[in-house]
Amino acid sequence: MSRRSGHGVRPLVLAGVVWLAWVAIAVWLGPWMLAAAYAERSLPFLNDALSGRTVHGLDRYVSLWQALAVRGTVVLGVVTAVAVVIGMQRRRLGALLGPLARATMVPSGVGWAGTVLLAVWTGMAVGLAETLRAGIAFRLQELPTSEFHPDLIWMIPLANVVTLCVLAVLLAGLAVLVSGRRGLALVPSLVGFVGAYAAVRAVGGVHPAAATVLAIGLVLAVMRGVLRSPERARLLVRRSGIVMAVSLLGFAGMLRIGDRVREARLMVDLPAAQAGALNVLLIILDTVRAPSLSVMGYERPTTPNLERLATRGVVFERAWATAPWTLPSHASMFTGRDATQLSADYLEPLNGEHPTLAEALSAQGYVGGGFVSNYFFASRASGLARGFVHYSDYPLNADAISGSAWLPRRLRRRWNALRDDYRRLTHKTAERVNSDFLAWLPRTEGRPFFAFLNYLDAHEPYDAPEPFPRRFARPGTRYWFGYNRPYSEAELSELRDHYDDAIAYMDHQIGRLLETLDARGVLRNTLVIVASDHGEEFGVHAPELVKHGWSLYSPALHVPLLLSLPGHVPEGLRIASPVSIASIPATVLGLLPGADPTRLPGRSLARFWSQADTTGDTIVSRASTNPRETPPDDVPIAEGPLHSIVSGNLHYILNGDGDEELYDIVVDPLELTDLSEVARFGQALERLRSELRQRADSLPSIPRPPF
Repeated sequence: MSRRSGHGVRPLVLAGVVWLAWVAIAVWLGPWMLAAAYAERSLPFLNDALSGRTVHGLDRYVSLWQALAVRGTVVLGVVTAVAVVIGMQRRRLGALLGPLARATMVPSGVGWAGTVLLAVWTGMAVGLAETLRAGIAFRLQELPTSEFHPDLIWMIPLANVVTLCVLAVLLAGLAVLVSGRRGLALVPSLVGFVGAYAAVRAVGGVHPAAATVLAIGLVLAVMRGVLRSPERARLLVRRSGIVMAVSLLGFAGMLRIGDRVREARLMVDLPAAQAGALNVLLIILDTVRAPSLSVMGYERPTTPNLERLATRGVVFERAWATAPWTLPSHASMFTGRDATQLSADYLEPLNGEHPTLAEALSAQGYVGGGFVSNYFFASRASGLARGFVHYSDYPLNADAISGSAWLPRRLRRRWNALRDDYRRLTHKTAERVNSDFLAWLPRTEGRPFFAFLNYLDAHEPYDAPEPFPRRFARPGTRYWFGYNRPYSEAELSELRDHYDDAIAYMDHQIGRLLETLDARGVLRNTLVIVASDHGEEFGVHAPELVKHGWSLYSPALHVPLLLSLPGHVPEGLRIASPVSIASIPATVLGLLPGADPTRLPGRSLARFWSQADTTGDTIVSRASTNPRETPPDDVPIAEGPLHSIVSGNLHYILNGDGDEELYDIVVDPLELTDLSEVARFGQALERLRSELRQRADSLPSIPRPPF
């Protein structure tokens, strides 16, 4: 056999071996391993990977594998065809790729290094274009406040650089394997195409086919310019690459230095605090509803540490949020105002119209420190950071960087979708929040502090981190957790199991934090407040209402609220009257000696034990429509924003279409029996209608006449 014929047969033999191996995996090995893992007879990590065994049958996993096998077959077919053509036509391709090698500035003397350097340049250029687009969209309020922050200016280019460098190395290895060193000439063009495609898609609203055509045209235009003046192109890439790299590194360094300089300046500007001033620790359990806490009477022991805290303080059994999602609810807890009075919304942050608790305490000489895990809607961009000296929100780690840019984020989501894994790309655990707070505490320089800690572990997908022991649920991700669809009772039951595990994990971290503060001698003069911003539905009123934000029913608004302060707050007291979490600022200022309780609106909850005033709050709540999510047609918010008011034991809800609902939250805590058409509640209904219209503007008209 001649050498030329050998070159033609070898790729075919290699392709045949690869395909035989793939067929064995797709048809035989994969289903066999699934069956073994389903029966818990496989490797431990494979056994644990099959979550939902009590909910779904083996056929569910087999169908998922078949879908994956089909996609893998298509990808492998394309790769094999390209490799065979390159291998069989190596000489012809070599002749064709000679000019292309010169055009892409990868001469034979540069090779791998030149390929990687060009990928670095492409990644920086694509990243800067994507960052510019994100900044413009943010300024035009096309992006939520959560999706843009200064660190993205260097994180997005870095993520693109790493992704394109990895792609370049993989393509270069494949090219050298099938076509020798000459194949490297094609790699820069392919990397450039991927980068251009990512840049076009990151702009948004561009169809993939159109983005493909635009990316090809862009690469060809660049190649034409390179062919005209290769030396000038090399010089331009070299100089612009150095400028971009130095600029990005310098900007990242300036951000870190700027934060420290800002904190130092704010510390110097703080007024002197009153001698012996008390500390304030506000812990927000994001997405935690009161009925799922054992301290509130839940049958499962989810919160033993909060139960111990309750024996040393006060529990408010009917605390209500002013909104069923994070930002407006936090804004109420910071300003003492209803969500209807605040600017905070999905595309608009909390503005500076109303002062915050952090600002009020800062004027008293307090050092404010914010440590948030929900950087989607509690970041600095949300407006909640006003008054804090230190504010820790976005994590700066590999997960956060890879999730910042369109291309690596898309690749990770595609990979996760193949495995039906819908977990967040990055997450800051309660343990991390605690450690950041404890590391910051010595920097308060002996001043009283106001610390705000936000835990996100109970937010979907309710994934308590390892090695925390599972107490109520089996290990595994909930691959079937999606949006806008009804859920079976078995699915809801498993979701609640994992949710309870996440709550137990946060309770464990609260216990460890309080023990550490006690050992440091800090806890005895610290006001501890534990609350939540909103709850979770879990299908109580409709199979589609699983999460939060789409209704104003009690599962989304009834939240925990505990206060503890030795010597100032009674021990073991439980308050049954309804209270608003918007009363937290007035309560804090009322409990701190020397503070001005009139600086922020609202009534202090200390009235329940200091003034024997047991009248509850009148709580107004609002749910706005998220412009980036389309709710199911049959959920309340589908017709427009919702409003509600709680007064005494009655909860009145006015839906976006003018439909009304009325519930007795004492007799019917889950709000399953609507009393709005019961004649004997007609007078109360009219009173609540009138009171709600006095507290909230732009309410929908009521289609039916009053009683």
